Amino acid sequence: PAELSLYIFFYVFMCAWLMEVVMAVGSFSTAYAAEHYFFVRGNRGDPMPSCAPFRGVAVGLVYHLGTFAWGSLVILVTGPTRAFLATVSEATKNSSCCARCIFSCCSCFIDLNRIFLRYWTRLA
Repeated sequence: PAELSLYIFFYVFMCAWLMEVVMAVGSFSTAYAAEHYFFVRGNRGDPMPSCAPFRGVAVGLVYHLGTFAWGSLVILVTGPTRAFLATVSEATKNSSCCARCIFSCCSCFIDLNRIFLRYWTRLA
């Protein structure tokens, strides 16, 4: 019962984290292929390397997997907090003075969170 709930929570958390890591690898491989197309091919006139997106996946997994894992963890942990604060700020937008004060605090926290996390991951 209690141990089973812990296992279920861990399973759901790890599935969500793995999903975020896979999305980060996919975004990286797309950016890697686009970078090769626009910059490498354009500078030397060489043909586009074959299977550039697959090479991007390989480069991402070998050299950037830790960054993908850390960024995905940050997104997974801070995402629900940001969603909750955005909901509270929208709900208190057209209310009393006290509610507007809460709205200001929530929007300030969301903006600071966005500024702080912008440099850690592209999706934050």
